[in-house]
Amino acid sequence: MVEIKEVNLKDLSKVISTREPRGLFIGYDLAKGSSHTSFIAVDNSTGDAWTEEFYMKEAAKKWLEGVYDDIIYDINEEGDYWAIYRNGVRLYKHPKRSNDIENIKSKYGLKTI
Repeated sequence: MVEIKEVNLKDLSKVISTREPRGLFIGYDLAKGSSHTSFIAVDNSTGDAWTEEFYMKEAAKKWLEGVYDDIIYDINEEGDYWAIYRNGVRLYKHPKRSNDIENIKSKYGLKTI
């Protein structure tokens, strides 16, 4: 398994723009004036710099590790934004509304990780 490297956003931006070096990367961004942290995952193992944003570091790591036999359920600390992934593809991303999460989880047969 390839090591996942944690890097700052400046280095992550270089990986995305130059497609070098090859590997798996996670950077994080703390939005100004907010306690919200986003984790940016970049899979540059093939030189294509596939990129996704996550609210949970564990969800970002699972996506990079190719854990596609399970659902990745991603929600930010405040609980107001969430996303659902299956087989590495984002199925749904939405601001949280009452019953939305449970309805979507039921529709797709999801479980929380």
